[in-house]
Amino acid sequence: MLVIYSIFYKFIRRVVIVSTTVIQLIKRVPKHLEDAIKIGDFLLDKVYPFTSSLYRYKAPKLLSQDVYNLKFPSPLTVASFKYHESTIRFWLNLGMGGATLKTITKDVRNGNDIPRIQELKPTSYPSLLNAMGLPGPGVDEFCKEISRWKIWNNQTPIGISIGGHSTNDYCAAIDCILNKLPTHILSKVYIELNISCPNTPEGQNISKKPELLEPILSHLRDLSSIPCSVKVSPDQQNEELQKTADICKKYTNMMINCGNTQYKSCRAVGLNENAISIGGGGLSGASLFDRTLEMVTLFARYELPIIATGGVTSIDRCVKVLEAGATLIGMATQLVADPFMIPKINNALARRNKTSVIDY
Repeated sequence: MLVIYSIFYKFIRRVVIVSTTVIQLIKRVPKHLEDAIKIGDFLLDKVYPFTSSLYRYKAPKLLSQDVYNLKFPSPLTVASFKYHESTIRFWLNLGMGGATLKTITKDVRNGNDIPRIQELKPTSYPSLLNAMGLPGPGVDEFCKEISRWKIWNNQTPIGISIGGHSTNDYCAAIDCILNKLPTHILSKVYIELNISCPNTPEGQNISKKPELLEPILSHLRDLSSIPCSVKVSPDQQNEELQKTADICKKYTNMMINCGNTQYKSCRAVGLNENAISIGGGGLSGASLFDRTLEMVTLFARYELPIIATGGVTSIDRCVKVLEAGATLIGMATQLVADPFMIPKINNALARRNKTSVIDY
């Protein structure tokens, strides 16, 4: 059935993308992917309650990962790019071990002007270029909304990603999350500090000056022992990455997420320079893998839990980052292209783990 589901999903996705592109051409508005994304979210809202029982794929028990007080049923997790409950539940239902929600900021943000997300020409693996600019309702409204989600009935860990202009912005967002979310939700949550967003003028301030991270972590640890991940970028120099890891190592219950999207101009990826309103954005997809693997190897000696994010698009690549020292794997673009690969990867990793146990 997985093959049938996969074919049907990819067919519907392509129909929606082509249809929205035609409508945009008729309206003479710039081509972009957001209309297709909105339709996809709408369809999931309407269809999910009636079809969720058809595709429940629990992750094999061999894959369970304990990270501090959090138990991930599988090392596969949803990377931070989506803030839509039905979609998150859809992926978790297929066997994802956890999810990090799209980055939220202290204040309301409209993000960059449209067009701000494009699908690149199809290759063996999908790639996206996005310059969304962290649009969102602000952390206060965000906390009110997610408190109503049914997703908290499960025990699956959920990450809350925070972005900001300054250390004060990060600290204010942390305060809001810890004060506004009830205890039963906070017990399933980890905080992720997105210090490496390439799509806003201020998004990489802290990644370029790792010493600015210290007061944020100090503030967090004065308030809570909640697990915290720091999301670094493939654009950072190794020296900056090492300084970030040295700072993280000083504090309890820390993780490293390597990495974010990689900045590319539109022309660098074969797009018209006006395809993205600000001329470029964060590239995601298979081409990031080599740098992701390099960063995992670099961080492995720090003995911190590592989330490998960026270009991990196949079973072989999952195995490589796990063997290099990753604890969890963050996926984004591949989930959008074909979420029904989740059970396949889980089953393949379980077979590998079983063999390793027997060989040992």
